[in-house]
Amino acid sequence: GNHAKTVVIDAHTLMITGANFQASNYGHVPAHDAGWLIKGDVARSAREDFAAMWAMRKNVLIIQI
Repeated sequence: GNHAKTVVIDAHTLMITGANFQASNYGHVPAHDAGWLIKGDVARSAREDFAAMWAMRKNVLIIQI
């Protein structure tokens, strides 16, 4: 499976990190991780990659009313 943690802010700015954004990682012994803020054409490529991966997802929740 895909465990990527990528935040595409727009077609110009991208943040890549390994951090888990949840309260349990920031207790009395917080986890330390690295991240990158990237600007430029690579942000647009990441946005296109995200859109392609989102379109192929298999964990779509279907609610019948």
